[in-house]
Amino acid sequence: MNETRKVRTMRITCPTCQNTSDVEMPFTTFDASQLEKGLLTISLKTSCGHACYVFIDKNFKMRGGQCADYEIDATDAKVVPMTSMESQITELLIKYAAEIIKMDVHDEAFIKDIGAEERIDAIENALIHGDIKKAGSIIDNLRKFASEIDEKEFADRLLQKIKSLNKLVIEKPDLDWNTLVLKDKEAKSEAEFAALRAIHYDRIRRVASELEFEAIEGRLPRAAVEAKKQRLVELMDKE
Repeated sequence: MNETRKVRTMRITCPTCQNTSDVEMPFTTFDASQLEKGLLTISLKTSCGHACYVFIDKNFKMRGGQCADYEIDATDAKVVPMTSMESQITELLIKYAAEIIKMDVHDEAFIKDIGAEERIDAIENALIHGDIKKAGSIIDNLRKFASEIDEKEFADRLLQKIKSLNKLVIEKPDLDWNTLVLKDKEAKSEAEFAALRAIHYDRIRRVASELEFEAIEGRLPRAAVEAKKQRLVELMDKE
């Protein structure tokens, strides 16, 4: 580390084109306590021009990363800003979506065996959109289906997902949950559509970062994680 300038120099390999470059980051950027707990996610633009998120370990070495497939300039779009509470709940929903999708990646083979891929797609898409009521309804229908085919363990896990969603709703009785739903299709202009799509993609990117972390730590298989990240983008593109 350069103590005089108080920067940390890191060797970064672009996840997209594999170009390598040294990046200097202010030492104050890093929280030592966060690094001790695991990996730190850093957003940056590489020397080759790609906007990426890289994962840094406690030795300030790059452990992995991912780049956006595209960037949208939505500065001219008109999007109604969220209230502080709505923003906070949206953050919780994204974290919840990430946890659900991690479990889905873990259960990938089983989900295929029982022919539930489309229902899982619908659940994950609803969660990414922030449509908690729709997600809960589909999860409950899948739970009933799992019970009917005597997959009790899977049905019990789905029930826990429903309880978690219900608990969140109960704790915020005054919140209009419909205001949190990302409604890309209802955009009234190209600029607004671009802005909503940027938000949509950012939510997918954040979930993908959580999945990437699990793959790096060896808790989820790399191939399954890559397939899921691609699937989430495909679901957005189909709309």
